Amino acid sequence: MQTTQGRDRIPAHWHYADERGMDCGPYHAEAIVRLFQFGHIRMETPLWRDDPSAARPLRDCTETFEIGPGSRVRLAPPAPEPPPPAPAAAAAAEVPAPTPDVVPSVAATRAVEPSIARAPAGRPWIRWVAAALLLAVTAVALRFAT
Repeated sequence: MQTTQGRDRIPAHWHYADERGMDCGPYHAEAIVRLFQFGHIRMETPLWRDDPSAARPLRDCTETFEIGPGSRVRLAPPAPEPPPPAPAAAAAAEVPAPTPDVVPSVAATRAVEPSIARAPAGRPWIRWVAAALLLAVTAVALRFAT
C-alpha cells in the first residue's frame, strides 16, 4: 500500500542511494528535507522516484525541492491550480466594458456613500489601538513629569 504525502497527495516514493550505494526509501518529500538537514544526504546524493536509472542529484530535483541560499533545501510550493474554464455561453454574456457615462466618478461615490469612501482599507480597528496606545504613553509621560 502506498501512502500519500500531505498537501500534494503525492505517493511516498522518493528513494536515495546512500554512501555505500544502497537503495534507501521510499520516503516522503518532507523526510528527504529532514534527511538533508541532519546531514544524511547531500546536494550530490542521487534521488529518484520510480526508476533507479533516472536518479539525479538532489540539487537537480527542483520540481519538488527548492534550493535556497546557503544550500538550504525545502519543499517547493505546490503549483497553483488553474481556474476552471468558463462555459462558452457565460463567457459571451460577460459584462461589457464600462463606458464613461456608466462609471461614477470618485466625487459622486463619496457624495453618495461618504462612510465607505473614507473607511480605512484593511483593518479599521487599527486607529482605535493607535489612539489607545498614544493615550497610555501620554498618561505615563505626564505621571513621570509631575
